[in-house]
Amino acid sequence: MSDWQKIAEFARKKVAALSKEHATRLEFEIKEIDKQGANDYWINLLKSKQKFEANTNGLVLPFLLGITPVDPVDCEYVFKIDETGEEDDIMRLVLDNGKTISVPSRALIKTINGPIIAKDLKVEDELT
Repeated sequence: MSDWQKIAEFARKKVAALSKEHATRLEFEIKEIDKQGANDYWINLLKSKQKFEANTNGLVLPFLLGITPVDPVDCEYVFKIDETGEEDDIMRLVLDNGKTISVPSRALIKTINGPIIAKDLKVEDELT
């Protein structure tokens, strides 16, 4: 079994304890990684033991592998990042359920009044 197959199987075992949406997204991500030939990227990332506070691409795989603490299914309201290439501040948002997530300050956040740039959020803004 290749390193990539071991990673995929490990993630499949971890996702079994989570929601159906987690499992569906994981299978889609695995297929896309295979299709794009990005297997070595994930092998090298895992071997490097690199960690990220944000999950800006909203992927389930890095969450399951412990690369990021951000569960993208719980945090789906972060749906687009402005990719200007400029340095970006990271903001910590505290959710009603007590979880804290980190997002780039230019992330667009879904609210009941439409998308708002994270740095412009106010306490009274209701997220969807």
